[in-house]
Amino acid sequence: MLAAMLELHTMVPAFGLPTFTPFGLKLIAYMRLAGLDFRVVEEVDPRRGPKGKFPWLVDGDATIADSDFVVRHLVAHHGADLDAGLSVAQRAHAHSLRRMVEESLCFCILYYRWLEDSTYRAATEVALASMARPVRGVVRPLIRRRILRDLWGQGIGRHSAAEVAELGGEDLEALSAGLDAAQGYLLGAEPTAVDASAAGFLAVLLYPPFDNPLRRRLERLPNLVAYTDRMRGLCFDTPLTLEAGRGL
Repeated sequence: MLAAMLELHTMVPAFGLPTFTPFGLKLIAYMRLAGLDFRVVEEVDPRRGPKGKFPWLVDGDATIADSDFVVRHLVAHHGADLDAGLSVAQRAHAHSLRRMVEESLCFCILYYRWLEDSTYRAATEVALASMARPVRGVVRPLIRRRILRDLWGQGIGRHSAAEVAELGGEDLEALSAGLDAAQGYLLGAEPTAVDASAAGFLAVLLYPPFDNPLRRRLERLPNLVAYTDRMRGLCFDTPLTLEAGRGL
């Protein structure tokens, strides 16, 4: 009996990327780099997932939410460990880098996506395009209100735009400084799990057509732009097997 194909449930494509959530891009990158067969199920409503957010993975009878736990599942059940060749010290370094990307740079990106009116409207017009316009008109401000509340609670929403640009810019500079020009990835000559994370977050900052100080800071780091382009070619530009999910 053939095993069921892995299903990644995530937001719809947008702005030339296979999904609009960086955590969904992280998992697409991870599974592509690991050589796994999977399909993407395009979802509109994150409440269908076990933890009420994108993305989640369906593997046969198992449903796993949160990108970190998805990666752990892929390592444990599919032998897909991109970090298998790393030393203990390298794993510790990778852990620190991933936390910086996913829990610091992440909120800086969200700040500019949701606080700036024109960006918020343009982004949600694309990301929520599959919804009927009357439904979109109701849902969109509700999502924004919840995310702004979360950003305020996390703390980044209490800062000025200039302060957020400074904080996020430091994260980008750290990634740029850590790139090995000769070897091409964050931890050497082969991509590892932290490259999958970085690829997702840098892609949603660099490619959608939204001008903000953080994107301009990234554009001034040519080695990081080249790295993002290379990761896009490796992970995001090849067509995916797609399946439509259920709407609201």
